[in-house]
Amino acid sequence: MGTEKISMKKISEEAGVSVATVSRVINQNGRFSKETEEKVLRVIKKYDYRPNLLAKGLRTKNSKSIGVIVPDITNEFFARIFRELETRLFQKGYTVILCNSGEDPHIEDIYYQHLLTKGVVGVIYLSGKNDRRAIDSPIPVVYIDRALNFETRGVFIESDSIQGGYLATKELLDNQCKRILLVRDKRIITPPEHRQKGYEKALIEANIKVDPQLIVKADVGYESGKEAIKKAVNCNLRFDGVFATTDWLALGVIDGLRELSYRIPEDIKVIGFDNISISRFSYLPFSTIHQDIPKISEAAVNVMLKLIKDQEVPDKHIVIPVKLIKRESV
Repeated sequence: MGTEKISMKKISEEAGVSVATVSRVINQNGRFSKETEEKVLRVIKKYDYRPNLLAKGLRTKNSKSIGVIVPDITNEFFARIFRELETRLFQKGYTVILCNSGEDPHIEDIYYQHLLTKGVVGVIYLSGKNDRRAIDSPIPVVYIDRALNFETRGVFIESDSIQGGYLATKELLDNQCKRILLVRDKRIITPPEHRQKGYEKALIEANIKVDPQLIVKADVGYESGKEAIKKAVNCNLRFDGVFATTDWLALGVIDGLRELSYRIPEDIKVIGFDNISISRFSYLPFSTIHQDIPKISEAAVNVMLKLIKDQEVPDKHIVIPVKLIKRESV
């Protein structure tokens, strides 16, 4: 068929194997059977396929670079994770390429393809996507914080957001709150979904019916939190406690309530999630749920290094414990 253009994906489909297997055969690394190698090579010969920079760059023995895609580097949580990852990977002899997507799925896809052409040996992916499209990646991928699809080759590492939501809500219940407002990120992504599950679990355990009117969905951020709480008050919602699923939402809630002349915690108690700097250093240090960033990063690096070496990683879903931090808002 001469020099008809064909992609690695097309080769994988015709050979009946994954793109990752095609890459291993082309670069002669990793595990594959003789039968699989022959099937792939037959398709390559059929189309006179000549590997380009992308194929040559994948998983070479000499490459010591790992890509890290973050949705928002100005977010303290993601910035701290990146710093931990960079430090730990540098100690292991790897350099890191940072890609900041700005929460844009299209930009994330562009960066992902760019990292492949750069010959990185793996990608650590703090996904900002709101879909669950699997990535058929020819290199190892570790997902932190936001899952895509458990059927991918990647490993998913997260804080225990369900337990965090439960601890936050139970703390409010233990402090005599009866009607707890949930102010959460409106996106259908792992962290807020799991935090809501924990909130509902604590209410059900306390024999309190989950009231959909007390679940308020908002954009992420300080101003969104302030706007959401003022709207809830103006709609005559009755509540004596608020669980906000991020610290920035919590700070917005606190300031919004103060502007409406409510006292925190005397009138309404508030708790956040993340334990970033603002929760400690705001004029009213507020209770929150602590995420163990060093342990998250350590787990991600350990898993990535195993995947790069084609070692087995039996646990594809790693959950890191969280803990309640008590301050002055409850």
